[in-house]
Amino acid sequence: MARGGPFDQERELPTEVLKQLRAQYHLDESILQQYYRSLENLFHGEFGPSFAYRGVSVSDILADALPISLALGFGALLLALLLGLPTGILSAWKKNTKTDASLRTLSSLLLALPNFVLAGLAISLFSFTLEWLPPAGSGGIRHQILPTLCLGLPFAAQIFRLARNEALSALQSAPTRTARAKGLPEAKVLQRHVFPRTLVPIVAFLGPATAGILTGSLVIEQVFALPGLGSHFVQSALNRDYTLSLGITVLYTALLGTLTFFADVLLARLDPRIQSLR
Repeated sequence: MARGGPFDQERELPTEVLKQLRAQYHLDESILQQYYRSLENLFHGEFGPSFAYRGVSVSDILADALPISLALGFGALLLALLLGLPTGILSAWKKNTKTDASLRTLSSLLLALPNFVLAGLAISLFSFTLEWLPPAGSGGIRHQILPTLCLGLPFAAQIFRLARNEALSALQSAPTRTARAKGLPEAKVLQRHVFPRTLVPIVAFLGPATAGILTGSLVIEQVFALPGLGSHFVQSALNRDYTLSLGITVLYTALLGTLTFFADVLLARLDPRIQSLR
């Protein structure tokens, strides 16, 4: 429904050429016919040819872009878990100390900064000032560090808050007080009574976090010029590349549904209360 089309150019095409192009890509059919054709292709695992990249199928573009986006997304999620979970438990254990205050302040700052602002600051510092890391492009692990940090740090701050709140509750619970009264070392108390409880809200958060990482990668991939699904999705909208836009939307939906399902299954294994409801 958006104005313009995939074959609109600065120099207007001859009417016959434009007519042949529209017929070749079935754009001369009604919207309903195009919809049914797209569904039929989808059931066969095909999205058709790209309008913007002539002679290239959407499936080939997705196959090239998916590993880049998966590496970025899972890297950011792993970073968020590795940073957010232990710091949340540490902050709860060091409640009302300078360590606790510093960590809470840092998490608030990371939550307040949009990821594109964080990306701009990171590029300015690590690429242009210190010249440690490349500012954009894909070519190796060094190119993945800044995008992964900028995408993962805000989610690390959210996981930090979830872990801290749950750890505070666990530290004040009766099993924890009993374990301390019996002389169990503090490290064992954290390991046996605090850490397992903090996993429950974090696993429940993984579903929405997956959605946030998928949508956040749209901006990050554009800023760092990564040829992943996010960059192609933005360009497909600008180029009116309908088949590519549809293919990426379906793939995003499948990824989100699959990862959310696994997060729910894992949550049911961690929390006996959910099993009892079943």
